[in-house]
Amino acid sequence: MKDKKITRRRFLKHSMVTAGVLAGTGPLVLLPRKGQAAADKGPIVFCTYGGPSGENMQKYVIDPFVKKTGIKVIRTSTPRFAKVKAMVDTGNVEWDVVDAEGRLYHRGIKETMFEALDWSIVGHKDELVAGGVQPFGAANVFFHIVLAWHKSKYNRETAPKSWADFFSFPGKRTTRNAGYDPFEIALLGDGVSKDQLYPLDAERALKKLSAVKKDIIFWANTKMALDLIISNEVDFGAVTGGPIQKTVESGEPIDFTWNQALLANDYLAIPKGSKQVEATMKFIGHCMNPEIQGAFSTHYYMGPSNTKAFDFMPKGREEVLCTGPTIRPQTVRIDAQFWAMHEAKIEERFEQWLTS
Repeated sequence: MKDKKITRRRFLKHSMVTAGVLAGTGPLVLLPRKGQAAADKGPIVFCTYGGPSGENMQKYVIDPFVKKTGIKVIRTSTPRFAKVKAMVDTGNVEWDVVDAEGRLYHRGIKETMFEALDWSIVGHKDELVAGGVQPFGAANVFFHIVLAWHKSKYNRETAPKSWADFFSFPGKRTTRNAGYDPFEIALLGDGVSKDQLYPLDAERALKKLSAVKKDIIFWANTKMALDLIISNEVDFGAVTGGPIQKTVESGEPIDFTWNQALLANDYLAIPKGSKQVEATMKFIGHCMNPEIQGAFSTHYYMGPSNTKAFDFMPKGREEVLCTGPTIRPQTVRIDAQFWAMHEAKIEERFEQWLTS
C-alpha cells in the first residue's frame, strides 16, 4: 500500500472541510436512512381485479413493465374502498397502486386518500380521453353495460334496440340488483336524454322500474347475468359487455346492441403512504402507453383510455371496443362522481323498493 504523507497543505484542506461541515457552510453528504436506498425500486404492489381481466393485465401490462425496468410488480385483488381507507388511516399501506373503479376513486379524493400524480413522470397527457388526466389518478380501462338477448328469441331486426324497449317488450328481463345501472337504464328508458341524466331522479327511475318489477330477475354478479341469458331464463337484459362479447366469440347464440351502452372506467391511483411513489408513477405511465393498452385491449374486451392505442391493434378491433371511434358516440357515460357523492342514499332507497 502506498504511504501517504500528511503534508501541511493536505492537513489544512482536511481541516477546512471538516470545519465547514460543522459550521454548516461546507459540503454535506447525507447518507440514506436505513431502507431508503430500496425505496422507489420496488416491489410495487398492484391491486386490480382477478379472473380473465387480471390474467390479461399480468401478461400484457405487468410482465412487459417488469422486463423493461427490472422493478418487480406483485398483483393482488380486489380493490375495495374500505380496505384502502383503513390502510391510509392506519398508515399501514400495503398497496402501492389501486385499479380504482370510478366511485372508489372519487370517494377516495373526498377522503384525501390518494397521492397527487406528477404528470411529468406519468406522461401521455395529450393522448388520453377527455377526463382521463386527473390530479390524483389516470383513467385506465373502460368497461360497459349492454342490452343483450338470446338469438332463439330475437334476431337483429326484432330484438330490443334501446332502454325504452327494455320496458316496452314483453317477457322476462334482467338487470343488476343495485341502483348503479338500473337507475340510468330506467331514466333513459323513460325518455331522459343522456346529457340531462344527472343528477338522477331516483323516484322517477323507481316508478319506471315498478312497471316491470314482476318481470325482472336481478343479477348479483356477471356470471349470473350471463347464465340467465344463455339459459333462456330471461328474454333479454342489461349485462356486462366484455364477458358477453367473449361469450359471443365462443359461439354462444347471444347478441347485443351498442346503442345506449353504459360506459364507465377505472383510475390508477396511489394510496397515501406508499413507499414506492416514484416507481409507481412510472408504472402508471407504462399503463398509459398506447402500445401497452393496444396489446391489452387486443386480447380483452375493455376499451383503452389512450386514443392512440388503436394504432397498435389489428385492423377492425376498434369496432368491437367501447371506446372505439364509431362506438363511443353511441354510449352513455356514467357519472361516477355523482354516484360517489350520493350512492349510500340512493342504494338505501333502492333496497326499500326491492323489498316493498
